[in-house]
Amino acid sequence: MVNATSILLASIMLIVAGVAIINDKKKKASK
Repeated sequence: MVNATSILLASIMLIVAGVAIINDKKKKASK
C-alpha cells in the first residue's frame, strides 16, 4: 500500500516543479 505521506510528498514535488517551470517561462518571456 502507498501511504498518504508519500502521495503528499509527490504532489508537493509536482507543484514545486510546476511553479519553477512557470517562473522560468515568465523570466524568459520578460527578457
